[in-house]
Amino acid sequence: MRQESVKSIVLWITKIWLFIVPFIPLYVSKVLFFPYITGKAFVFRITIEVVFAGWVFLAIFYKEYRPKLTPLLIAVGFFILIVTLATIFGVNPPKSFWSNFERMEGLVTYFHLFAYFFVLTSVFKKSDWRIFLSLFLISSIYDNTYAFLQR
Repeated sequence: MRQESVKSIVLWITKIWLFIVPFIPLYVSKVLFFPYITGKAFVFRITIEVVFAGWVFLAIFYKEYRPKLTPLLIAVGFFILIVTLATIFGVNPPKSFWSNFERMEGLVTYFHLFAYFFVLTSVFKKSDWRIFLSLFLISSIYDNTYAFLQR
């Protein structure tokens, strides 16, 4: 297999998984104790881990997918550093790191959001952003319509 076709396949797999993200809020797990929170969080984390693995492959072998040092990247990186320090020196570091099933917002989630940020800013072009934002719009219209039609 040629190198360009491998790049193309990994890039499309990464983008397809990214295009799934807008529809994660529609997912409700019926087997978990907190069906409206934990299921979404686990699906988001798994999705980001798959996407991040694809991005790491692209970043290692193709220079154009490596992150560019921008003021926004520095600000987000600084925020993650502050949150990490707050987790380490907080009252209950394990709870701050993992959080709990009711909230699912520990440092682990922030690391996943940071990885998500890296991938989005490195992989997406202008046309991808339009598709991505359109998918968010479609997902939110469906979700709001479903909510309004409930009794």
